[in-house]
Amino acid sequence: LKNRYIKHLFLGRRENMKRLILAVTLPCLVAGAQGWYATSTKVDHLERATIRLALRSASKSALGDVFETVSDPKSSRYRKFLTDEEVAHLVEPPPGTLKAVTDWVSSQLGEGAQVEQNRHGDGLLVSATRRSLLQAFAGHIVNFTSFQHADSPGRREVRAVAVDGASPSSVVPSALLPHVWAAFDLVDLLPVPVRRRERLGADPGDKVEPPVIHNQYNLTESECIGGRTGTSQAVAAFEQAQFLPTDVAAFEKAYGLPEVVFQVDGPNNGGYYGEAGLDTQYIVTTGRGVPSWFVAQNAFDMLTFCEKVLNMTERPSVLSISWGSGESDYDADHMQAANTCFQKMGVQGISVFVASGDQGTGKQGLFWCTGFDATWPASSPFVTAVGGTFLQSGVENGWTDSGGGFSSVFSRPSYQDSAVQSGME
Repeated sequence: LKNRYIKHLFLGRRENMKRLILAVTLPCLVAGAQGWYATSTKVDHLERATIRLALRSASKSALGDVFETVSDPKSSRYRKFLTDEEVAHLVEPPPGTLKAVTDWVSSQLGEGAQVEQNRHGDGLLVSATRRSLLQAFAGHIVNFTSFQHADSPGRREVRAVAVDGASPSSVVPSALLPHVWAAFDLVDLLPVPVRRRERLGADPGDKVEPPVIHNQYNLTESECIGGRTGTSQAVAAFEQAQFLPTDVAAFEKAYGLPEVVFQVDGPNNGGYYGEAGLDTQYIVTTGRGVPSWFVAQNAFDMLTFCEKVLNMTERPSVLSISWGSGESDYDADHMQAANTCFQKMGVQGISVFVASGDQGTGKQGLFWCTGFDATWPASSPFVTAVGGTFLQSGVENGWTDSGGGFSSVFSRPSYQDSAVQSGME
């Protein structure tokens, strides 16, 4: 619960008391319901909705095994990346799965239902009326409801309310369980990350500008511009984040950087300039003259976003994500599905770098700390988490507010064992 709800409750403001009650009860009904509350907006059950069915793969470890070998400099397969066809082979469902699921869709959702297979064949997008979805998932869900987010009034989602359990894996009908492990976008609501706030006072250390970065890391012009053939980069953006190409051009001119024209894939009109402006300007500081993308979507949904990147005709070889939220805010099913997508990126040569956050280790608990809360998706074992530092008279130091700590969800990769052990001594 947000602190302001507690304050409003003590003050006796009825409208916020109503929201407080909903915030307490809804997490039992919908997945990832932090900050979401039901509205009185009527939902048309004859309208179509799209859900995602995650298919079980014939091999649970094939993709992960290849990810490790192509990422390990000591492996003979290091940087021997895969094609889409090879990835599809690693994650393909057992024989008969696709027919069994499409037959179920036809019989339970009617002839008007539409099915589209994802790029690598391990997921299906299913479009049908909400009424037919209610009938097909009877016993698992009840009426669809319109939800609004307390921190972002413009954010609305329509989701079904779960009868028992609210995770995407808990609402799969028994007839589909041998073939499908989760049904996404049916009952699940994802958190809305808090936007970066202006800090009081100046951050510690020296002023960091492009020449300082180049000097600190000895980045020569040939290293930034040359690189290996095909190098490209992308900035990820969410929650109405927007950048202005004119700002990037002015930044490049001010510091003598080569001109980079960002290709935009997704919305760039939300009006929130802080995060995206910073990200686009400083990625061209290190990747000078490198082909660049601005890849955006409104919802901070890593599964949808990863699929979006994998569906691009031209894909970036480096992806920078400066967004995140505590692991405790997310449903484990979403993180598992997104991890599979991160592995697909890795085996195809896409390096994913994620900011570790700016709230320290994060904390769980309403009035006191009951545990630390690492930032997702930086905590994923299949991305590179990047912490914050500052310079003091040219000496680099770790930033106190930089995110970090131990994941409460994912096991520590074996390659981190020695570093963790030495750090704990």
